[in-house]
Amino acid sequence: MIEVCSLNDLPENEIVKKEIENHSIILIKKNEKIYAVENLCSHMSYPLDDGELEDFEIECLYHAARFDIRDGSAKCLPATEPIKTYETQIKNNKVFIEIT
Repeated sequence: MIEVCSLNDLPENEIVKKEIENHSIILIKKNEKIYAVENLCSHMSYPLDDGELEDFEIECLYHAARFDIRDGSAKCLPATEPIKTYETQIKNNKVFIEIT
């Protein structure tokens, strides 16, 4: 696993974009748990980091596709394919991510 930031660097319920080993990834802290998803809408390959977050869903700004940040599943059209999710861990107030 790769250390990506301090837990304190992630505001609650906000989208934070990180470039990690040539991957654009979104980190989201909700209820002291960290979710990590690829920063790429599966519909038209637009970035998701400028989208909106509502509960556990991120909405693409460009065509309103929505994805569950817990498992990457597409929640509405026009997206039909999931986005990639990444395993995360918190150790000693540091956030780690598994890039596979």
